[in-house]
Amino acid sequence: LDGIVGGIAPGKYADMLVIPNPGIIKAEYVISKGKVIAREGNLLVSPRKHVFSKDSLNSIHFPRKLKPSDFSIVVKKNSSHINARIIDQVTDLVTKELILSVPVIDGEIGSDVRKDILKVAAVDRRYSPGKIFVGLIRGFHL
Repeated sequence: LDGIVGGIAPGKYADMLVIPNPGIIKAEYVISKGKVIAREGNLLVSPRKHVFSKDSLNSIHFPRKLKPSDFSIVVKKNSSHINARIIDQVTDLVTKELILSVPVIDGEIGSDVRKDILKVAAVDRRYSPGKIFVGLIRGFHL
């Protein structure tokens, strides 16, 4: 494969995005296998059909059923607000860390939609099945 991928030249394969403004990640063109497949946000070809294997469809195994309390962010301090680390989603690809004061209600941190602060969770299904990581994120603009 080294002879046909990894470069932009005749006879080589490369998937490319044409992004006119690096400050805004919005592709003007998407080129795959030498053909323009999307232009200005519109798909120009039919999507490829993908068949998932039985193994991938049956790959989620948790040791127990998840419950709402698994997604709590419990605070041990007796306070109405606390400074919390927040993922600031600057673009679809770029994030940075923020420290902001967030309200504590009944000993837990929750979402604050008015400030665009939402709870986010990742549930590990592979290496430590059922291990849950819960945090806060800003930038979804819901």
